[in-house]
Amino acid sequence: MRIQIRHALPALVLALASAAVPAQQTVYQHDFSSTAGWPDSDSSGDLSAVDTVVGGEYLISPLRSLSYALAPAPVRAPGADMAVESDVRLDASNPDSRAGVACRVGDGRNFYAFNLIASGHFEIVRVREGEAEFLARGALGFDPARGSRVRGECVGSSLRLLVDGIELARASDTGLPASGGVGLLSLAPVVASTNAAFDNFALHALGGGQADSGLATRGVDATPPASFGAGGGMGGGGGVLPALEDMAVHADDGSGQPGERRTLFPAGRQQVFVVLDFAAPARASLRAEWFAVRGLDEQHLLSGTLDASGQSQRVYLAAQGDFSPGLYRVEVHADGLLLDQREFSVY
Repeated sequence: MRIQIRHALPALVLALASAAVPAQQTVYQHDFSSTAGWPDSDSSGDLSAVDTVVGGEYLISPLRSLSYALAPAPVRAPGADMAVESDVRLDASNPDSRAGVACRVGDGRNFYAFNLIASGHFEIVRVREGEAEFLARGALGFDPARGSRVRGECVGSSLRLLVDGIELARASDTGLPASGGVGLLSLAPVVASTNAAFDNFALHALGGGQADSGLATRGVDATPPASFGAGGGMGGGGGVLPALEDMAVHADDGSGQPGERRTLFPAGRQQVFVVLDFAAPARASLRAEWFAVRGLDEQHLLSGTLDASGQSQRVYLAAQGDFSPGLYRVEVHADGLLLDQREFSVY
């Protein structure tokens, strides 16, 4: 079950509030002395990833770039409220490589991921129909190559990530259907750049609920671009704004127009588009603010404006410049109010 990341929402680190710990009942445990029902590429011939047991650890090494290699567990939770945990060791040559645990796994294209990132960060991600949306993100403070215990909890709308017993992030989301599937996963921005090792997997059924929290801050290291220009397209006007159905970051199609929808871009001089699809032709004054994100700090790069005339349901704004590796954020305002925001990475 391999899925490609195509779309990402803003990475937010949620301020943590106290919450009741739900009752726990262990459903399944495995020490990976054998595959015992887990995917095994040695026997299946799967060419999209290497997943097998070596030396008492379960290894996942994606063989397709920008794709999650998801290994579903051979058991399921009895309900949609669960905790999944495993020892995770991430050995990667690319700082954007990821490894972690997954809960509420549906058909392999829908799940919540609780990841460690080789750059020394963590994240909670919702993957829906193959598109990844970041719900929480922050700094670990250590190298994930050393190995740590990762636990992801899904209880009602509450999602919680713990590493070595310490709660790092919490998010609230209702975007996925109830499912008892769980698994392990890894992601490689570049083919064969990621080796993730897992051990001592455990699945617990949970009961009760947890409180959601509210404050947000952002953070991942990035080097700002050297120079930029901004632009927009399809517009002219101002007025009542219809519902926003979708907003995504796109690459240039080679002719100065939005092309492929992406969240990962190669470094270098290029034009990056933020494209907005409305439920009806949009008429409003739009403004895009572009930022380079560095830890808990952000550097404002430029602003772009567009007066949408009410003649099109799709509008776009663009940033052009020399993008160096790191994390970037774009937020779009409509008639002076924040409409939505997206993040993208450059490697």
